[in-house]
This record gives sequence, C-alpha cells and structure tokens, in this order.
Amino acid sequence: MTTHPPPPADDDPIAVIEVQAAVLTRNFELLRRRSDFAAEMDRAGYLLLLALDSLGASDIGTLATALGLDPSTVGRQVAAAESKGLLTRHPDPQDRRRSVVRPSERGAARMQELSAARRRRTAQLLASWSDEDRAQLARMFTRYNEAVAHEYFTGIDRVRNPATADAENPT
Repeated sequence: MTTHPPPPADDDPIAVIEVQAAVLTRNFELLRRRSDFAAEMDRAGYLLLLALDSLGASDIGTLATALGLDPSTVGRQVAAAESKGLLTRHPDPQDRRRSVVRPSERGAARMQELSAARRRRTAQLLASWSDEDRAQLARMFTRYNEAVAHEYFTGIDRVRNPATADAENPT
C-alpha cells in the first residue's frame, strides 16, 4: 500500500526530490507524533542541546549562527529549554550584557537518551538496508543539509551544523 504521492511521471530528478522531500517532512512529523520523544524536549530544544554539545558553552548569537536562526528566535528557544531545566544561562564574565548558555546535567543526559532512542528507531527502520545503502543515505542527507547551510546560514564555517545531526537521526 502506498502512503505517499506517486513520484512525478516525467522522471525529472528535481521534481522527484521535491515531492519526496515533502513526504519525508511529513514522515518525520508522523514519527515524532508516534513517539514520546517530544514530551519533554521538542526538536528545537534537541537541536539547541546538540549545538551546545558541539560548540560548548555559547552565547545566543553564536547559537543563532550555528542553527541558522534569528537571535530572537534562539533566545525564545533558550528561555523555553531553560524553563524545562534543560540548560542554564549565566552572565558572560567578560561582558555582563551577554548570557552564556550551557546544557544542564539533566539536559545533557536527556539529549543523550533522546539521541540513543532516535538512533535505535532509525536503525530499526533501516535494518533491511545494506551497510552501503545506509552509508549512501547518510552522505546524501549530509550533502543536502550542507547545501542548505551554504545557501542560507551565515558564519557556518566557524561552527558545526546541528541541522545535519538532525537529518542523520530523523525524528
């Protein structure tokens, strides 16, 4: 039984990619809704903690650059994660107007648990795939996310792209 639109009849790879990207987005949302992953931490909080894990303690501007988001958006995400006890925010000792954000012990532990659960689920979904096919999908997801980052993110050369981690471990 097909649960998605058929690919375009013209066999245009860009058209197929466009349709399949829409289906993939829907499937990620389906997987998220059918799990308890988002109960404590939504995708934004997860990516925020992944960025902090990669970057170390960071200010809002650095996180915004790493995530390809506006600082005000990241500020709201930080406030939401802080209210859940997933991270801490303290004044920067060099510039008390800025805040430095760090994962809390609980946030770091929860992010690791969530990452492990997402990896297990992804491994189950792709269990019948060959190692070569899984490696190829990982490369293609990475290339796609790098193309998006190159086009839309600023300062991406200085930081690892947490969005790539999300694509490698779909929700």
